[in-house]
Amino acid sequence: MMSPLAVVKEFYRAMASGQIERVVPLLSPVLQWEEAERFPYYGGVWKNPQAVVDNLFIPLARDWEGFSVTPHDFICTDENVVSFGLYTGKFRATGRSISAPFAHRWLVRGERIVQFKQYTDTAKVLDAGVPAMPASPHELHGCARDSTMTQEFEDLPIACQLSSEELRTRESTLLAQFRSAVVSTEDLANGYAFRIPGDAKSVAVAAELIVAERECCPFLMFEVAAHPKMGPLVVRVTGPNGTKKFLRDAFIQD
Repeated sequence: MMSPLAVVKEFYRAMASGQIERVVPLLSPVLQWEEAERFPYYGGVWKNPQAVVDNLFIPLARDWEGFSVTPHDFICTDENVVSFGLYTGKFRATGRSISAPFAHRWLVRGERIVQFKQYTDTAKVLDAGVPAMPASPHELHGCARDSTMTQEFEDLPIACQLSSEELRTRESTLLAQFRSAVVSTEDLANGYAFRIPGDAKSVAVAAELIVAERECCPFLMFEVAAHPKMGPLVVRVTGPNGTKKFLRDAFIQD
């Protein structure tokens, strides 16, 4: 029987060889996996192996050249393992490289990883290549919004015009697809900025959602920034005072 330390080391060996098929069996079907909050692929707590594959392993392989996770030291106590090491790699969209230290906390039971928590210098990762959340177009151009438009915007009621049944359908389709595509979320004053992959499918989901939400929630403002070289898409959703709670209930994945 493999010890918790042996399981963690096997995980790193499989990652280094690019053999995801060796990684997945090491993950418990009931899982708690959490990246650092400001890490580009942060998506809350992932609760099954497929979520980790779809939201972390595949994007890493797509976005980075020679991305490696190299552990140097381990601390092990019973089922708990803490590893220390270094992330390196080159972000394909910009050609910039990273070298960022990490600490990983693992909980291993029955030769399966049941919990993972990442700690790293997320600023180094962002600065080295992954675009940070952009400012809004208004902020980028240093101009204020038209005062009449702003007042009309603030006067709109915060209420969805969908019936309960229509809202449930939206929740199970478009909103669910958008939430599953989100890799990181940033708090804004009256809303959120959502980062999603730049592939055609994710962009289409975002576009379809924006069209639908503009019809039923006219108080929402959407601003989209698409980074070059098929980089990520950032969707900023804001509104009048009180919009943030509405968005948290509808858009933020538990």
